[in-house]
Amino acid sequence: MRLFAERGFPLKAAAIYKQVLTLDPARIDIRAKLAAAYTALGLASDAAAELEKLASDISSKKKG
Repeated sequence: MRLFAERGFPLKAAAIYKQVLTLDPARIDIRAKLAAAYTALGLASDAAAELEKLASDISSKKKG
């Protein structure tokens, strides 16, 4: 996954990150990488939505 992002294939990386999150939504590290891939693609609103989910996940982990 990281290889696609590092080699300039953020669209492929984003697709893989989304698949991982479908299987394991608790992977906050992958959610952060998805937000970065969206940013690289110029999808600011999608990146912001993922960052909001990330913040919520982190907040929930601190409470629980």
